[in-house]
Amino acid sequence: MHPRLGLLAAALLLAAAPHPSAAQLLFPNPQITAFSFSPNGDGIQDSTVITYELSDSATVDIVVYESDSVTLVNTLVDGVVHEPDSAFTVSWRGTTGGGAAVPDGPYVIFVRAHSATEADSAYFRVFVDVVYPQVNVTNINPAVFAPRVQASPLTVDYTLADPPPSDTVSVRIDVFDPRGALAAVVEDSLFPANGSQRAEWDGATIGTRQDGLHELRITVTDKAGNWALAYWAINVDDDGPDFSLTDAKYRPQLVVWEGTYRADQDTIVGWAWDRNGVASIEFQHPDSAAFAPVPRTVPRNDTLYFNVFPLTNALNEDSTVTFKFRARDAAGITRTDSLHALL
Repeated sequence: MHPRLGLLAAALLLAAAPHPSAAQLLFPNPQITAFSFSPNGDGIQDSTVITYELSDSATVDIVVYESDSVTLVNTLVDGVVHEPDSAFTVSWRGTTGGGAAVPDGPYVIFVRAHSATEADSAYFRVFVDVVYPQVNVTNINPAVFAPRVQASPLTVDYTLADPPPSDTVSVRIDVFDPRGALAAVVEDSLFPANGSQRAEWDGATIGTRQDGLHELRITVTDKAGNWALAYWAINVDDDGPDFSLTDAKYRPQLVVWEGTYRADQDTIVGWAWDRNGVASIEFQHPDSAAFAPVPRTVPRNDTLYFNVFPLTNALNEDSTVTFKFRARDAAGITRTDSLHALL
């Protein structure tokens, strides 16, 4: 019988058998590196490699069939005699015998060895998959994340899509701080290849001085080594507003907003700023235990300018007093500052 006919007959007989086949006399333990691979030239899982050892001197044939186990695709080893003195490796890069790329889909790699006294065979069902998975971020909530004051974690909603043979994909979600350093690994797991997913991050690794735009990076890899990335900016605001307070009694003319603002005697002028803006500012008069809104504010981008005047009317005599100011940013974080004024 012609060797090709013998291989075909053996393949048909093994169609219902597990892979590799149970009878392994000349092949004690054949191995394959990848049941799914992507011969797309990206250097990641571009081929699958069959490794085998022989228990005796034998002639080896290795061929690739289409999934029907009838149509020959490629001959990887053709009647080569191997001696049982080392391991042998053969790779297939998803090409036909003429070097053309094969279509995506399932294939059968059939391995056969025969000596003067016995024969042995094994087969592996493999998948060629050069289609990249898809990942899309659909929503991140909240828009401004302040883990120090917000009880709920940041939620990341995203979708996955990858056609068969992928049934699961590896998903890794990383967060990088404004300096580019890794701040957290949010997820590193397997998920179904298609559908919607949600991840949560409590922001525990963010310090009070890590305000800024953090990068959320989702890396998705299928079984064949194809990968995809998705990026999103996370607006982290974990620090309260900062103040600048000026007793205008000593600096009666200040450039504050809309040109030159000339402050009257005994007027406090200041401004508070935060990377996401200041939502409100209040002051506490020396003769009051409560905070009240400042009389006038003017917002400019991330800064809120304000003044408090006149101050002497509420005091019986000249003295050194302390005014307290409290600012609240868009994330709800407050900060208090004080100014000692001689009135």
